[in-house]
Amino acid sequence: MNLTRKQHGTAIITALLVVVIAALIATWLLTQQAQSLSRVERTVERTQISAYANTAIDWSRAIVYEDAKKGAVYTHPYDQLWAKNVQAAPAEGVLASGVLNDAQARFNVNQLVDDNGKASEPDIAVFRRLLTELTLDPNLADAIVDFIDRDDDARGASGAENGYYTSLPKPYRAANRLLVHTDELARVKGVTGDVMRRLNPFIVALPATPSKRVPINLNTAPTELLAALFGGAGGDTVAEIVRLRDLPIRSVAEFKDRFKTVDGQIADRFTGVKSQHFLLNAALVGNGAALRQTALLQVVINEGAIGWPRIIWVKET
Repeated sequence: MNLTRKQHGTAIITALLVVVIAALIATWLLTQQAQSLSRVERTVERTQISAYANTAIDWSRAIVYEDAKKGAVYTHPYDQLWAKNVQAAPAEGVLASGVLNDAQARFNVNQLVDDNGKASEPDIAVFRRLLTELTLDPNLADAIVDFIDRDDDARGASGAENGYYTSLPKPYRAANRLLVHTDELARVKGVTGDVMRRLNPFIVALPATPSKRVPINLNTAPTELLAALFGGAGGDTVAEIVRLRDLPIRSVAEFKDRFKTVDGQIADRFTGVKSQHFLLNAALVGNGAALRQTALLQVVINEGAIGWPRIIWVKET
């Protein structure tokens, strides 16, 4: 009798365990199904919003095109459309927005080398001063130049060429070419995440070298870059430049005449007052999804004729 009761109790416990296990499996399967459906929904939503991804870019191209057609001799946020926020509604429930920034307000790292792929010492000197202004190690300039230049000769102890990169646990080679995007600098010796976060707002990679220079725009360059260019003119000169450029600087000659203590050779070599390159930071939100993009735009000018701005690159962030 006791054995029968024990067997009956064991059977009940076994049945309960089977029910519990079945319930757990069913719950797991339902959870997996829900997650799969959620992933599918997110993919569909992202696909739908991606269909409108070009809206902010095309809107921005139209803005810089209209500004260029007006024929102003300068680029300045005071009275031009590019400095206004971009907003459009390409579909019901979808909002595209973006901010344009002057890419020529930044230091072009591609100009650290010349047309022959050799180090450009005047540009390196300014870049080292910019690193110092940003409280970064100025010797980082050597490693960055080595990463871009075409030779395999390291610039002293701070430099790094293929011998260094191929000896890493996950080896790779130096670019030995102009950069397409400043993100590539994350592969350079000594360029940590913190360095990139500090440096990125002040640099850009534009397709140009010292013989085909893209000038830094005096109307839009940040204080740190102006200090790297003209800090030797005296402690108050840079602050005075920033204060007085609320109204546009119309030419480099006007700039040198207004600020007589600046180095005229540096002004002539490095600076200008008109920009053709713009960085767009865009976002599309709606239908349960969001998409962020950055893009580099270039106003095309052929023999004085303004062409539709071209897209140099687009990147999702």
